[in-house]
Amino acid sequence: MEQYSKFALVYDYMMKHIDYEGWAKLIDSILKMNGVKLGDIIDISCGTGTFLIKLNKYGYKLYGSDSSLEMINQAKLKCNKIGINFYTMDMRNLHFEKRFDGVVSLFDSINYLTTERDLLKNFCSVESILNDNGIFIFDACTETNSIKNFNQYTESGENKGIHYYRKSYYLKDEHIQINDIKIVNKNNGENYREIHRQRIYNPQEIKEIINNSPLKLINMYDDFSFDPPDEQTERIHFVLKRR
Repeated sequence: MEQYSKFALVYDYMMKHIDYEGWAKLIDSILKMNGVKLGDIIDISCGTGTFLIKLNKYGYKLYGSDSSLEMINQAKLKCNKIGINFYTMDMRNLHFEKRFDGVVSLFDSINYLTTERDLLKNFCSVESILNDNGIFIFDACTETNSIKNFNQYTESGENKGIHYYRKSYYLKDEHIQINDIKIVNKNNGENYREIHRQRIYNPQEIKEIINNSPLKLINMYDDFSFDPPDEQTERIHFVLKRR
Protein backbone atom coordinates (compact mmCIF):
# COMPACT_ATOMS: atom_id res chain seq x y z
CA MET A 1 0.00 0.00 0.00
CA GLU A 2 1.01 3.63 -0.47
CA GLN A 3 2.64 5.10 2.64
CA TYR A 4 0.18 6.57 5.14
CA SER A 5 -2.92 5.25 3.38
CA LYS A 6 -4.29 2.49 5.63
CA PHE A 7 -1.76 3.46 8.30
CA ALA A 8 -3.89 6.58 8.82
CA LEU A 9 -6.48 4.36 10.52
CA VAL A 10 -4.17 3.55 13.44
CA TYR A 11 -1.71 6.44 13.31
CA ASP A 12 -3.11 8.41 16.25
CA TYR A 13 -3.32 5.33 18.43
CA MET A 14 0.22 4.31 17.54
CA MET A 15 1.56 7.82 18.28
CA LYS A 16 -0.39 8.44 21.48
CA HIS A 17 2.86 8.56 23.47
CA ILE A 18 4.16 11.62 21.61
CA ASP A 19 4.32 14.88 23.60
CA TYR A 20 2.68 17.06 20.95
CA GLU A 21 1.98 19.77 23.52
CA GLY A 22 5.66 20.01 24.39
CA TRP A 23 6.51 20.10 20.69
CA ALA A 24 4.04 22.94 20.11
CA LYS A 25 5.61 24.87 23.00
CA LEU A 26 9.08 24.41 21.48
CA ILE A 27 7.99 25.56 18.02
CA ASP A 28 6.17 28.57 19.47
CA SER A 29 9.38 29.51 21.32
CA ILE A 30 11.49 29.21 18.15
CA LEU A 31 8.99 31.28 16.18
CA LYS A 32 8.97 34.04 18.79
CA MET A 33 12.78 33.96 19.12
CA ASN A 34 12.93 34.71 15.40
CA GLY A 35 10.39 37.54 15.44
CA VAL A 36 7.26 35.59 14.48
CA LYS A 37 4.91 36.51 17.32
CA LEU A 38 1.68 36.00 15.39
CA GLY A 39 0.83 35.39 11.76
CA ASP A 40 0.13 32.56 9.32
CA ILE A 41 1.77 29.21 10.06
CA ILE A 42 1.58 26.10 7.90
CA ASP A 43 2.57 22.55 8.75
CA ILE A 44 3.50 20.98 5.41
CA SER A 45 3.54 17.41 6.77
CA CYS A 46 0.65 17.77 9.18
CA GLY A 47 -0.53 14.16 9.24
CA THR A 48 -3.74 13.91 11.24
CA GLY A 49 -3.37 17.44 12.61
CA THR A 50 -2.59 16.72 16.28
CA PHE A 51 0.37 19.12 16.40
CA LEU A 52 -1.75 21.92 14.92
CA ILE A 53 -4.44 21.33 17.54
CA LYS A 54 -1.82 21.85 20.26
CA LEU A 55 -0.33 24.90 18.51
CA ASN A 56 -3.76 26.47 18.12
CA LYS A 57 -3.74 27.99 21.64
CA TYR A 58 -0.80 30.25 20.78
CA GLY A 59 -2.84 32.56 18.56
CA TYR A 60 -1.51 31.84 15.08
CA LYS A 61 -3.63 31.46 11.96
CA LEU A 62 -3.01 27.82 11.12
CA TYR A 63 -2.91 25.78 7.92
CA GLY A 64 -1.99 22.18 7.21
CA SER A 65 -0.96 20.16 4.20
CA ASP A 66 0.13 16.57 3.64
CA SER A 67 0.70 14.32 0.66
CA SER A 68 -1.61 11.65 2.10
CA LEU A 69 -5.30 12.22 1.41
CA GLU A 70 -6.19 9.68 4.09
CA MET A 71 -4.20 11.55 6.74
CA ILE A 72 -5.77 14.86 5.68
CA ASN A 73 -9.24 13.35 5.94
CA GLN A 74 -8.47 12.30 9.52
CA ALA A 75 -7.18 15.80 10.26
CA LYS A 76 -10.34 17.43 8.92
CA LEU A 77 -12.49 15.24 11.17
CA LYS A 78 -10.45 16.15 14.24
CA CYS A 79 -10.13 19.87 13.53
CA ASN A 80 -13.55 20.74 12.06
CA LYS A 81 -14.38 23.10 14.96
CA ILE A 82 -11.02 24.90 15.04
CA GLY A 83 -11.05 26.50 11.61
CA ILE A 84 -7.78 25.13 10.23
CA ASN A 85 -7.55 24.99 6.44
CA PHE A 86 -6.16 21.71 5.09
CA TYR A 87 -4.71 20.82 1.70
CA THR A 88 -3.45 17.64 0.05
CA MET A 89 -0.07 18.62 -1.32
CA ASP A 90 3.42 17.21 -1.89
CA MET A 91 6.03 19.07 0.18
CA ARG A 92 8.29 19.15 -2.89
CA ASN A 93 5.69 21.11 -4.86
CA LEU A 94 3.92 23.58 -2.61
CA HIS A 95 1.67 26.10 -4.33
CA PHE A 96 -0.40 28.67 -2.49
CA GLU A 97 -1.73 32.09 -3.41
CA LYS A 98 -0.35 33.48 -0.16
CA ARG A 99 2.91 33.39 1.77
CA PHE A 100 3.46 32.30 5.35
CA ASP A 101 5.27 33.70 8.36
CA GLY A 102 6.24 30.23 9.50
CA VAL A 103 6.54 26.85 7.79
CA VAL A 104 7.08 23.70 9.83
CA SER A 105 7.70 20.05 9.00
CA LEU A 106 7.98 17.79 12.01
CA PHE A 107 8.33 14.19 13.19
CA ASP A 108 11.16 13.35 10.75
CA SER A 109 8.91 13.93 7.74
CA ILE A 110 11.95 15.37 5.94
CA ASN A 111 13.58 11.94 6.20
CA TYR A 112 10.93 10.62 3.80
CA LEU A 113 12.64 12.67 1.08
CA THR A 114 15.17 10.01 0.24
CA THR A 115 17.27 11.83 -2.37
CA GLU A 116 19.26 15.03 -2.14
CA ARG A 117 17.38 16.29 -5.20
CA ASP A 118 14.03 15.87 -3.43
CA LEU A 119 15.33 17.60 -0.33
CA LEU A 120 16.53 20.53 -2.44
CA LYS A 121 13.11 20.66 -4.14
CA ASN A 122 11.52 20.94 -0.71
CA PHE A 123 13.77 23.83 0.32
CA CYS A 124 13.09 25.67 -2.96
CA SER A 125 9.35 25.06 -2.63
CA VAL A 126 9.29 26.31 0.97
CA GLU A 127 11.18 29.45 -0.06
CA SER A 128 8.46 30.19 -2.62
CA ILE A 129 5.74 30.30 0.07
CA LEU A 130 7.73 31.98 2.86
CA ASN A 131 7.45 35.67 3.74
CA ASP A 132 10.66 37.72 3.68
CA ASN A 133 11.04 37.58 7.46
CA GLY A 134 9.45 34.15 7.88
CA ILE A 135 11.22 31.02 9.08
CA PHE A 136 11.19 27.33 8.20
CA ILE A 137 11.53 24.83 11.07
CA PHE A 138 12.03 21.15 10.43
CA ASP A 139 13.49 18.20 12.29
CA ALA A 140 15.49 15.25 11.04
CA CYS A 141 16.35 12.00 12.77
CA THR A 142 19.99 10.98 12.97
CA GLU A 143 21.81 7.70 12.55
CA THR A 144 22.20 7.57 16.33
CA ASN A 145 18.41 7.42 16.63
CA SER A 146 18.09 4.63 14.06
CA ILE A 147 20.81 2.47 15.61
CA LYS A 148 19.81 3.08 19.22
CA ASN A 149 16.01 2.96 18.96
CA PHE A 150 14.81 1.49 15.68
CA ASN A 151 17.16 -1.24 14.53
CA GLN A 152 15.42 -4.63 14.85
CA TYR A 153 12.60 -2.91 16.73
CA THR A 154 9.11 -4.42 16.85
CA GLU A 155 5.78 -3.37 18.30
CA SER A 156 2.12 -4.26 17.91
CA GLY A 157 -1.24 -3.03 19.09
CA GLU A 158 -4.95 -2.91 18.39
CA ASN A 159 -7.54 -0.14 18.43
CA LYS A 160 -11.21 -0.36 17.48
CA GLY A 161 -10.76 -3.70 15.76
CA ILE A 162 -7.74 -2.63 13.74
CA HIS A 163 -4.53 -4.49 14.59
CA TYR A 164 -1.06 -3.37 13.52
CA TYR A 165 2.38 -4.97 13.66
CA ARG A 166 5.49 -2.91 13.01
CA LYS A 167 9.04 -4.08 12.40
CA SER A 168 11.81 -1.52 11.99
CA TYR A 169 15.40 -2.02 10.91
CA TYR A 170 18.26 0.15 9.69
CA LEU A 171 20.25 -0.46 6.50
CA LYS A 172 23.48 1.16 7.64
CA ASP A 173 25.36 0.94 4.33
CA GLU A 174 22.46 2.58 2.50
CA HIS A 175 21.54 4.99 5.32
CA ILE A 176 17.92 3.88 4.99
CA GLN A 177 15.51 3.31 7.86
CA ILE A 178 12.79 0.74 7.07
CA ASN A 179 9.45 0.60 8.86
CA ASP A 180 7.45 -2.43 7.73
CA ILE A 181 3.84 -2.07 8.94
CA LYS A 182 1.15 -4.74 8.63
CA ILE A 183 -2.46 -3.82 9.34
CA VAL A 184 -5.38 -6.20 9.86
CA ASN A 185 -8.87 -4.74 9.91
CA LYS A 186 -10.77 -7.29 11.98
CA ASN A 187 -14.03 -5.46 11.23
CA ASN A 188 -13.97 -6.48 7.57
CA GLY A 189 -11.16 -9.03 7.38
CA GLU A 190 -8.93 -6.91 5.11
CA ASN A 191 -5.14 -7.02 5.37
CA TYR A 192 -2.69 -4.33 4.32
CA ARG A 193 1.04 -3.76 4.34
CA GLU A 194 2.98 -0.53 4.02
CA ILE A 195 6.76 -0.23 3.66
CA HIS A 196 8.09 3.13 4.86
CA ARG A 197 11.59 4.15 3.76
CA GLN A 198 13.44 7.06 5.32
CA ARG A 199 16.84 8.46 4.38
CA ILE A 200 19.01 9.11 7.41
CA TYR A 201 21.12 12.08 6.41
CA ASN A 202 24.35 13.14 8.00
CA PRO A 203 23.77 16.69 9.36
CA GLN A 204 26.60 17.94 7.16
CA GLU A 205 24.77 16.59 4.10
CA ILE A 206 21.68 18.60 5.03
CA LYS A 207 23.76 21.73 5.60
CA GLU A 208 25.34 21.39 2.16
CA ILE A 209 21.94 21.04 0.50
CA ILE A 210 20.73 24.13 2.38
CA ASN A 211 23.78 26.02 1.10
CA ASN A 212 22.73 25.16 -2.46
CA SER A 213 19.16 26.35 -1.87
CA PRO A 214 17.55 29.80 -1.65
CA LEU A 215 17.37 29.37 2.13
CA LYS A 216 20.04 29.91 4.78
CA LEU A 217 20.65 28.09 8.04
CA ILE A 218 20.00 30.12 11.19
CA ASN A 219 20.24 27.51 13.93
CA MET A 220 20.41 23.81 14.76
CA TYR A 221 19.12 22.43 18.05
CA ASP A 222 19.62 19.15 19.88
CA ASP A 223 16.33 17.28 20.21
CA PHE A 224 13.87 19.37 22.27
CA SER A 225 16.41 21.78 23.73
CA PHE A 226 18.27 24.87 22.59
CA ASP A 227 21.64 23.15 22.91
CA PRO A 228 23.78 22.54 19.81
CA PRO A 229 23.62 18.99 18.44
CA ASP A 230 26.46 16.54 19.02
CA GLU A 231 27.28 12.97 18.02
CA GLN A 232 24.73 11.57 20.50
CA THR A 233 21.85 13.71 19.22
CA GLU A 234 18.89 11.64 18.04
CA ARG A 235 16.81 14.43 16.49
CA ILE A 236 17.93 17.82 15.16
CA HIS A 237 15.67 20.83 14.72
CA PHE A 238 16.85 23.09 11.88
CA VAL A 239 15.80 26.76 11.56
CA LEU A 240 16.05 28.39 8.12
CA LYS A 241 15.27 31.78 6.57
CA ARG A 242 15.15 33.20 3.07
CA ARG A 243 18.44 34.62 1.82
